[in-house]
Amino acid sequence: MGKCYLNRGVYDTAITTFSHLLAAFPASTYRASAPLAIGDAYFDRGGLDTANYHSAILEYNKVVAGYPGSPEGAPALEGMGEAYFN
Repeated sequence: MGKCYLNRGVYDTAITTFSHLLAAFPASTYRASAPLAIGDAYFDRGGLDTANYHSAILEYNKVVAGYPGSPEGAPALEGMGEAYFN
C-alpha cells in the first residue's frame, strides 16, 4: 500500500504507511525496503525545503548501516548522493 501512495505522490501518507510497517512488523522481510521507500518519499517531496533532503539522507543511511550487503544498499547510496547534491 505504501508503494501505491509513493507512486501517486502522496508522500506523507507513504511515509506514515512505511513507518507503521516498521513499527508493527519489525521482523518483516520489508525491513530494509521500508526505510529506502521512506527516503525516496522525502527525496521526492524535496523541492526547496532542504529538511526533506536531510530526512531522506537519514533514512537512506538506515539502509546502508543497518542492512549491509542487501539489495537495497546500492539504491540507498545513490539516493544519498543525489540528496547531498540537492
